[in-house]
Amino acid sequence: MKIAHVINIFTPDYRSDLFVAQPLTLESMRAAAAFAAGQVDVTLFSAHFKDDENQVPAYFSRTALLTRTVGDVATFANTRKLPLIKDILTALFNATDADYLIYTNNDIILQPAFYLAVKQLIDRGHDAFIINRRRVPAIYSKVEELPLILA
Repeated sequence: MKIAHVINIFTPDYRSDLFVAQPLTLESMRAAAAFAAGQVDVTLFSAHFKDDENQVPAYFSRTALLTRTVGDVATFANTRKLPLIKDILTALFNATDADYLIYTNNDIILQPAFYLAVKQLIDRGHDAFIINRRRVPAIYSKVEELPLILA
């Protein structure tokens, strides 16, 4: 079973919660893929804008660069460089021949057995599903604390 998992990696402002959350998410994805090795073939992908390339860890594959933002399709009072989910998913679809595609937000920390659980859900006949998240206490902020977060 081949799984392609995409995330929109970007350069968060140091004052943003995502400045802390994104590195935790990326490391948890790497660790979960390693945990599933030999049972599930997982490739991690980043769909990102050109000016965010330096944020993508070496263990991520890259989709085609994103070029559109929500501001290209609508007008908002607060302008932010947010990608369109359609563009992220299309970029992933075009970058892989995986059997299953996963999208994750930047503040989702995976449990080590995440991909094994996904495999079990697929093996039970589910072809699409949502996995909800739980909140992580704000006292944790470092990649080195990932074991405490998961516990």
